[in-house]
Amino acid sequence: MSALMNEVATIKRLPPPTMRRAIREGAGVSRARLARELGVTANAVGFWEDGRTPSVQHLKAYCDLLDALKEAAA
Repeated sequence: MSALMNEVATIKRLPPPTMRRAIREGAGVSRARLARELGVTANAVGFWEDGRTPSVQHLKAYCDLLDALKEAAA
């Protein structure tokens, strides 16, 4: 699959903004902790939770981590 197709597929996998925060909080993880795991600032995580799409560089890792947190909180 091309890089473009991978990016589009990952964006479609990204939960809506309200769910992003709910997933993180449901797992008991702070913005700062999630940010450290992804190598970004807590402000970046806040922007993503407010509706911005992460850069291509961070998008897949963020989606993967949200998936893992969702499963851990279930």
